[in-house]
Amino acid sequence: MAGADLESLLRGIEAIYADLGDPGPDVEEEYGSIELSHYGPRLDPTAEAQILAVVRTMRRIGGAARRGSTLAAPPPSALYGTLGGAAMLMYSDFLGGHGDELPGRLPAFAYLTTLIFLDRAEAERRSRQVEALVEAEGFFAG
Repeated sequence: MAGADLESLLRGIEAIYADLGDPGPDVEEEYGSIELSHYGPRLDPTAEAQILAVVRTMRRIGGAARRGSTLAAPPPSALYGTLGGAAMLMYSDFLGGHGDELPGRLPAFAYLTTLIFLDRAEAERRSRQVEALVEAEGFFAG
């Protein structure tokens, strides 16, 4: 997947969650950063950049969901764990030569990232919007 295509897709995903509010300037600090070097051998720089771009977007939509939520907020470690799991799955995909599956994973990542802050129906509704966007951009969400 070309980096420009992914960036456009990720901007579209962020737009789906924009009505929840700004995730805030401290979202990276609050939810931690993901270090791919801890997962094993280095990937090519393009693959690593794509993984980190997805993590950044998921962190931002998680932060927005947290700010827009009326539910009791779980600790920051809950979102950090979700982001780490998504990063590990993407890392494994790229390592195994399946990086092309990344767009199809985005709806599930969005769902899991926001489920800890939104009620289930709302997280599912927005995940379906992400799936429709992925398909409209010419990727199969699967």
